[in-house]
This record gives sequence, structure tokens and C-alpha cells, in this order.
Amino acid sequence: MEAQNKFYGEALIGFLLAVFRTGFLLFSFGIALWVIVSICALLTDIPFLNTEFPVLFSLNKEGVLHNAEGIGVASFSMRQGMGIIATDALPKGFVALYIVIEFLRSLCILWVMRLIIRILEAVQMGGLLILENAIRLRWVALLGMAILFLGGLITIVSSAYLSDKLTFPGLEFSSFSLFFFATFGSVFHYLFLLVIAEAFRIGAILKEEVDLTI
Repeated sequence: MEAQNKFYGEALIGFLLAVFRTGFLLFSFGIALWVIVSICALLTDIPFLNTEFPVLFSLNKEGVLHNAEGIGVASFSMRQGMGIIATDALPKGFVALYIVIEFLRSLCILWVMRLIIRILEAVQMGGLLILENAIRLRWVALLGMAILFLGGLITIVSSAYLSDKLTFPGLEFSSFSLFFFATFGSVFHYLFLLVIAEAFRIGAILKEEVDLTI
């Protein structure tokens, strides 16, 4: 039974390694291609291929909620929401700022994928509870929070710039909304991961001390 579990464990680690390595290569290629196209668009008059920008909005009128059981109707309003617009008619300076922030966020994602690959490689070699993996896990948590921050920064910059330039029947665009904080609940997941990384680090140190004693 133990040999069978070990076989399945090794097969799973090998599968995960293949998935993350393939994803890392494809994502790296995609970022490189996106950067080249973006630079060409910035330096020439080539359009930005409908780059998508997040915007915050709310409904300026109430709607009607029809009760399925026929009890009655009720009004509703949408005070917070986020949408995406695609356009190539924006100043190059604004688009360049957007590209820089998005590029930094993509680099953080690549770094996280690389760290996970290194952790899996260490596990495959039989080194799960080691100090290096604890440090890598800590960086995964910190980079995860950086990814959330940069994603939020993109939303703030885009909404602040476009809020007074967009018109659409029934919608009011805003530069800030409480909806913006809805995705930031994930930061607690990364804080918990930091706690796990610290526990992992202490466990790795204790293991090294035991190994040295033996």
C-alpha cells in the first residue's frame, strides 16, 4: 500500500510539474508577444488592437424585479459594478501606463509559477520540508498580494481616467466604488499562506537541527 501511494504521489508531482512548466512557457511567450506588439503600437500609428480597460459604474435608474411566484414585484438598483471596455482611441501616454502596470503584474504571475515549479522539483527530489521551500512559499504569498494590488491599481487608474469620458444610457461611471474592494478578500488567503510558510520554515529548521544531531 505504501509503495502504491508513493507511485501515485510521484505521478501527481510529475503531472503538476508538466502542467506548470507548459503554462510557464506559454505564458512567457504570450507576454513577450504582447510586449512586442504594444511597443510597436506605441512607436507607430498601429492601433492597440482593442485593448480592454476596466471601468466602474452604477445604474442611474431603478429596475423591476418580477417575483416568480406572482406575489408581487419589487424595485432594484445597481449601485456598484465593474465592466470592461475595448477601444483603441485613447492617448498613448495613458495606454503606456496601463501597459507598464499590466506588465509588472504579469511578471509577478510568472515569478509565482516559477517558484511553484521549484517547489515541485524539490518535492520530486525528496526535499519537501526544506528551508528553501519555506522561503519560496513566503514569496508566493507576497507576490500574490502584489498581483492583487497591481490589478486594483489598473482598475483605479483606468476608472479615474475614463469616468468622465464615457457616456451610456442608464449608466453613471465613477472613478471609485466599494465594488473595488470585493476582490481584495483574497488578501486574507495570502496572509494565511504567509502563516503556513512561517510554520514551514520553523519545521524545516527543526528538521535540520535533528538531522545534524543524529
